[in-house]
Order: sequence, then structure tokens, then C-alpha cells
Amino acid sequence: MATPAVAIRRLTSRVRAPDPEAAMMAGRLVEVAARRLGPPLEAALPGVLGAAGLDREAVVALPRLSVRLQLRGEVDAAKLGAAWAEALARAILAALPTARRTGREAGEPGAAEPGEAMPRATIFADPWAAEAALLRAMAAGATLPWWAEAAGLDPARPGAAAALLSGWIARDPARAAARMVALIQDVPEVATALDAPSAARLARGFLEVLRALPMAVATPADAATAAYAAALPALLARLPARLRSVLAEIAADLRPPWIAATVLAQAPAWAPALPALLSALSALPAPMLRGTAPPTVTPAGPDRPPPAMPETRQDTAEVWCGGLLLLLRPVARLQAPWLALGEGLPPRLLALGLVALQRLAAPLPPAARRAALERDRPLLAVFAGAAPPEAPLDEAVLPPALATEAETALARLLAAAPAGIAHAPGALRRAYGRDPFAGDPATDALCRLLLRPGRLAWDEASAMLSWPADCADIALRRAGWDIDPGWVPWTGRRITFRYGMP
Repeated sequence: MATPAVAIRRLTSRVRAPDPEAAMMAGRLVEVAARRLGPPLEAALPGVLGAAGLDREAVVALPRLSVRLQLRGEVDAAKLGAAWAEALARAILAALPTARRTGREAGEPGAAEPGEAMPRATIFADPWAAEAALLRAMAAGATLPWWAEAAGLDPARPGAAAALLSGWIARDPARAAARMVALIQDVPEVATALDAPSAARLARGFLEVLRALPMAVATPADAATAAYAAALPALLARLPARLRSVLAEIAADLRPPWIAATVLAQAPAWAPALPALLSALSALPAPMLRGTAPPTVTPAGPDRPPPAMPETRQDTAEVWCGGLLLLLRPVARLQAPWLALGEGLPPRLLALGLVALQRLAAPLPPAARRAALERDRPLLAVFAGAAPPEAPLDEAVLPPALATEAETALARLLAAAPAGIAHAPGALRRAYGRDPFAGDPATDALCRLLLRPGRLAWDEASAMLSWPADCADIALRRAGWDIDPGWVPWTGRRITFRYGMP
């Protein structure tokens, strides 16, 4: 998570004292403390946001904040920062409609001036939501809010919208793609805030990030371009009708970044083919891109409902075979041809993960086996970049050809696994109460690699798997198998590993 930061546009102070000498002395103390205000105030921000029920990534903009501090003895930056934090907490609580107003007496540290109304705050869940609000304002031709400059946007700078979107791609391409798709469906006019050169640069930004990934990304050869073009109907069928209609209305020279975002967010299995798809889809005539979806009429003027950017919602689950995500890197290396399969990739990854999970769950009694596999359902979805079958996973039966291919791929992965991997501490006892694989070396090796209980947290564009600190394995570490995969485009997420789960 980002470290909370504070930006103060203008800071003024007024000293009241019984005599001029005391006023001058207090003024100098306040001036010195104010110059050092940043670090103590930023250190207090997580507590301020938490007290208001906000995440530490929340963005809060206040037009004015007054702090009244009674000096008794010396004042330092820490005291001044605490007073500011108190005033900021009060202002945030005053702006939240469901917050409980506790109030403080005037004259206490952090209180507003007597008789002064607490200024209303503008609050966003995170920087993405704040920047999306700016993009909407630019698309509508509206006056930018007063806090736009503090958010890093120069209203007078040409290409401000492109600069914001470029920052999104550089910051987190997976989340940028998801947010751009949501934005273009809410506010189609945002596409016209770009010019053709800016649109081309944004599309190249996605491609450059793909090429620079540490995870191998297979780019189809020129000979395969025709095959991808023939598969366009299958890709278009995955897209919501509303999104296809919006994309069709965008001029062809402005379409590339929105096409790239759509492929990465809506059909991530096609990510390795993005260069070929970008050209084909950008040049596709609007009727073919739209398909049979009727054009969507967007109300104009003051009656148009304000669009809402969905906030990031994170889910968490305890998982059984967290080591499944350790296979992402070797899959990219050993099964590289899979990455060029487009629609055929998710079924293969689902089959690979399902075969591995079912093999480890086989020794459990039926009820425990079903519970264990269902517990790992979100893990399988993150691994494959697609939703597992809706039916219980213990009953899932793969087609024979797909099952054979998955078994072969799993054998290759186990053969490439580093030697000396140990069982995760306590995992066998917690899962089985014994060691059911002592006489089965192949499944024992799979158990050592995959049976790593932990906690999975995921949202629209990221997933983090946390393990206890004692789960770190020196053999995996030496071989680099537990290095963060980072952005894995064909799963649609940025994936990270963390040791030290509480």
C-alpha cells in the first residue's frame, strides 16, 4: 500500500499573546515547527484515516482547515502535527454522513475557531477514484475542482487527460486496464479528451510494459496473425454489449488504448496476442465491432445521472494449497506455447490446477475433501485467470484429452522443481493428521510444493498471498520460485507473495 502523504497548499499562522515579546517568541516557535510539520503529520495520518473508518489509501481534500493550539511551554513539530491530525480527523468525521459527531470544546487542540463551521471534505476511496473524477470533469468540459493542482494535474497543461492515464499505466497496468474500461463505459466522452498521438502513446505504454515483464510473454509470430484475426468473433463475444457499443462509437485513431485496456481487463488470456489484436480491433469497422448490440443512448445535459466509478473491493480467504501460485513462473517458462492459445489458455490452466488440487485432496474423507477443494476455489480462479466450474470441484471431471495434457504439464513442472523442498511446517498434520504420501514420491513432491496454507487477498486487479514467516523454504528461495510474479497479464492481476502472516 502507498504511504499516506499530505500536501498543504498554503499555511498561515496567527499568534495571540498577552504582550508583544511573547507573541514574537511564540511566532518564531510556530514558524520553526511548521517547517518540520510534514513527517509528524504524515506519521499520524494512518490513525486519522482509520479513526474515520477509511482505508489508508483514501484521498481527502479540504478547502480550509483551522487549528487552534494553546501553547504551554515550547511547541515542536510533533505537538503541532498532533493538533493538525486532530483537526483533520474532526473535519473528515464531519464530512461523513454516517459518522458519529463527537465534537470538541473550542480552544482544545485541533478545534475549529469559535463560531466557525467545520469545512466539508471531499473524500475518495483511493487516488484512482480521485483521478477518475478529474477525468470525468475534463471529459464534460467542466471546471476542474480546486484540488486538481494538489492532485498533480496542471489544468493549463495540454494533454492533461493523457498524462493522468499514462500515470495509471505506469503505476499498475492491471488496475489501469480495469479502471479505464469502467471509465469509458461510464463516460464515453473521455475518449475525446485525447488526441490521436496521445492515444497511440498510451497504447504503446501497455505494450512496452508487457514486453518488459519478468514473466515470459509469448508474442505470436506474424504467421499466426491470421489465426488471431479469425478468432476475433470469439473474443468479441466475451465483451459486454454496452462496452462493444461504446468502443464502436470511438474514432478509430482514438480507439487503441481503450482496445488494449479492454483486452487486458475483459479477456486477459488474450494478453500475449495484444499486438496483433490491437491492430485488428482498432481498424475493425464500427458495425462489426458493435455486432447486434443496439446503440446505447446516453442522456445529455443536467438530467444525465452522474457516473460512479466502482471502488476497489478486496476479498480474503484462508487457502489450503497456496503453493499453486508458485507454479506461475515455471508455467510461463515450461508451457510457453500455452500462452499463445487465447481462449484455450484458461481451460488448460484450470485443468492443471484442478488435477493438482484433486490429487492432494484424494486421501481426505468425502466431506473434508469437498471442503478443502471449495476452500481453494478462489486460489484456482486467481491461478487460471478464469472462474472455476460452478459444480463442486470434487465432482469436476475433465475431458480425457485435457486431463492427459494437464497430467503431462504437471509432471514437467514437478521435474523442474528445485530439490530439497521441505513440507510446510505443520501442514501435513493440519490437513491429514498424518503423512498419506510417504510411499508415493511423485505426490509427496507435489505436496511439498503446493500444500502451503496461507491467506489470499484479491480484488479486481491484484492478489496477495500471505504465508507465516516459518513457511519460507530455502530451496524455493534459492531457485527463485517464490519471487513475486508481479503482473501476470493472462490472469488479469498483479500477484505478490508475503511472508509474516499474523
